[in-house]
Amino acid sequence: MRKRSAVIAGIALMFTAAALVFCVRSGRETPDFIFSEPSPVLISSSETVGSHETAYFEETAESEPSAAEEAKDALSVITSNNPENCSKITFEGFDIIIEGISKDRYVYSACLASDGLEEKAEYNGNNYGIILKNKHSENGYDTVYVFNSDNSITDYRVKVTSDGFEPIDTAETAENNLRLAENPIALPREGVLQYITSDGDFAKAREIMRQVEEISDKICEGKTGDYDKMFAIAQWVSDNIYYDFDARTESVTTETLSLSHILETHRTVCGGYSNLFSALCAVQGIRVCNIRGEALSGSLSYAETDEGEMHEWNYAVIDGRGVWVDTGWNSYNTYKNGKHKYGGTHIRYFDPTNTVLSYDHCVRTCEIRDYYAALD
Repeated sequence: MRKRSAVIAGIALMFTAAALVFCVRSGRETPDFIFSEPSPVLISSSETVGSHETAYFEETAESEPSAAEEAKDALSVITSNNPENCSKITFEGFDIIIEGISKDRYVYSACLASDGLEEKAEYNGNNYGIILKNKHSENGYDTVYVFNSDNSITDYRVKVTSDGFEPIDTAETAENNLRLAENPIALPREGVLQYITSDGDFAKAREIMRQVEEISDKICEGKTGDYDKMFAIAQWVSDNIYYDFDARTESVTTETLSLSHILETHRTVCGGYSNLFSALCAVQGIRVCNIRGEALSGSLSYAETDEGEMHEWNYAVIDGRGVWVDTGWNSYNTYKNGKHKYGGTHIRYFDPTNTVLSYDHCVRTCEIRDYYAALD
């Protein structure tokens, strides 16, 4: 599933004049992989796969707060656990106060969908603040749009009452999501092998995992902590992989989701993003789950509807805390009519709080794939 909204696209036109423009790479040739930092010597083809023995550990998010504990102030929402890119949205009657920190990209302004009137951000170092004032929203729901310097738009759904704005109630979905994420099911060896290469060939699978090791080590060069490594891998996947609208329209097969296909063509759908991310993390000994469920397109929440579309993303436990990652929804890259088009990335869906993730993501199953065991 791919998140796209006509409303967001319309508001983006208002923001274009002030935004930085992405570079665009398009054409029928497969784009080269981009690495943010130069790599030293890669793994030799003569080395055996498994030099990175998977340091899987049975860890659960014991310190993960419940939905109620996550927002002690019932009229505030914390959008992310990422210490360098997060914000707090506070509701005071018909005023919405957005305070946050954005270290690697600039937040320009914000507005409500109901009036489209932008309020510019005021900065103090990396910290910013925006106040939205509105008395025109009808009872029901509205959307806050936050405009960023990289031309990305972050949207948050809010509830509207006669007394003012309130956070969306995601408690039921949030509790379901954590419960299922913390009880993963191990995918059988044969199933994991097909996620590496759909033809099930062991020799090919070993070669593919050798390539995955090279890429993962290159991405994580100089990174020490698991959280920093996972962030670097997530950004790399979102920046280098293209959502395959042609496959989605015609037919999504096991081949579409396999590592061999993704590394060769640099395109896939949500299940392939999830697969590549978890495999790259496995090289670093980071245990990442693959989540299957539903998600809502556009600016809707599960407080309003439960008619989501099939979707896949990831979940990990780092230092006793659950971390959600959706590399597909963090990517604006597309593949349509046989052409790659680069669109860049954003970071909303790296480590959002469980409350915010549960606005539009609903878990159905959680799966663990041991890529190295599949090669034995």
